[in-house]
Amino acid sequence: MSLFKLKNALQLLGAGLFVFLSLGLSVFFISRFFPDALPAWIVVPLLIIGFFVFVFLAMVLFRGKGPRRISAEKWAARIRKLEEDGLLIHQTFRARRAFQVDEFEDEGSSYFIELVDLSVLFLSGQYLYNYEPLKSRSSTTHSRSFPSTEFTIRRHKENGFVVDILCRGAVLDPEILAPWFDENDFKKGLIPEDGAIIRDKTYDQVKRDRLKQN
Repeated sequence: MSLFKLKNALQLLGAGLFVFLSLGLSVFFISRFFPDALPAWIVVPLLIIGFFVFVFLAMVLFRGKGPRRISAEKWAARIRKLEEDGLLIHQTFRARRAFQVDEFEDEGSSYFIELVDLSVLFLSGQYLYNYEPLKSRSSTTHSRSFPSTEFTIRRHKENGFVVDILCRGAVLDPEILAPWFDENDFKKGLIPEDGAIIRDKTYDQVKRDRLKQN
C-alpha cells in the first residue's frame, strides 16, 4: 500500500471515529443532564443538526494538507547545507514530451516524461506543485517551469526524497491530463515508484494504457 493511500485510509477512519464518538457523547450529554426524557421532536432535530456539524468539523480536522511552505531563503540554506554535507544526488535528464496524471485527492502531481533515449521517467509527489502554474482568483501568480526539455533532480542521498528540481531549456506543457490512478491500478501494481525509469514500454504505449483506464 502506498503512503498516500494509507494516509487517506487513516484520515477516513479518524473522521468516522470522530463523528461516531461525538454523536455518542451528545446522546450521553442529553441523557445525563436531561434526566426527564425530552420529546422526540426536540431530540431528533438536535441529533441531525449535530451530525452535520460533526461531519463538517471532521472534514476540516482530517482533510489532507498541501506541502508545507517555508521562505525561499530558508529553503536555499537547507539545500546548501545538504550539498556541503554530501547528501545530495544529482540526476540530469533531457526530455522530449510529457503527460500528466490527474490526482485523486492530495497525493501530488504525477508525470510520465519521455526522455531523449526514448525511455520514460515517472515522477510523482507534492514537491511537483512548486513547478506548476499557481493561480489566484484574478490571475496566474507564477507560470509552469516543469516539465522542461532539460532538468536536474536533486534527491536526498539517504532518504530518497526530491529536494528540488533545476529546470532548464523550454517548458513542456503536458500533452494530456490522464485519469487518476484507481484501486485496480494499485492491485495490479501499475503505479511506478517516484523516479522510476520505464524501458519495457514506449511513451506512446504508456499513454495509451493510461487513457484506457478512463
